[in-house]
Amino acid sequence: QVVGINVQGYKTLDKLTEHKEKDNESYFEKTGNYWYFNTDGEATAHHEMGHCFYNERILGHDAISNEWEDLATQWANESNYDMIKNSSEAFAEAWAGYQLNDERVPDYISNFIRRNT
Repeated sequence: QVVGINVQGYKTLDKLTEHKEKDNESYFEKTGNYWYFNTDGEATAHHEMGHCFYNERILGHDAISNEWEDLATQWANESNYDMIKNSSEAFAEAWAGYQLNDERVPDYISNFIRRNT
């Protein structure tokens, strides 16, 4: 699987962070919710790896996939981050937050990641 970060558009992780924070502010003004859970450039690198883990460890494993769908839906309903309404994006955002010890990641999400990756 190939994942990546646009290094042409964002020469540094700080520039990527700046861009995502501006996008989040603009999105919030329009919708009352945020788009990104993680805006930090370092989190973005972990996010992309999260897609790899999702595709390898979650997809195609019915019991695990069904559990994740339920947890991701719960998280999306409890949060104001619209990106996590998509289960793949939710996992990637959760993976990044988990890797960076982000306290906003709910315990039930962290526990799922610990048990299944």
